[in-house]
Amino acid sequence: EWTVYSVGGGTIAEEGQRNSKSNSIYHLDTMDEIVKWCKENNKTLVDFVLECEPKDIKDYIKTIKDAMRKSIDDGLSTD
Repeated sequence: EWTVYSVGGGTIAEEGQRNSKSNSIYHLDTMDEIVKWCKENNKTLVDFVLECEPKDIKDYIKTIKDAMRKSIDDGLSTD
């Protein structure tokens, strides 16, 4: 048996192994650290994410949202 988890960004991690920090796009590891950073820098969580993610993240999120919306609309119009 092989257990893996999605850890974001198309990356998977094997059970029992911590995601390598070198692969992480975020410079902080815990929500406590992120909240502290946001407070110290007068930023929101969205600001933090947008500063860390690639510049085209908004376009990528819109693509996902549009696909989800289409799937919902298709499902609602199917008998």
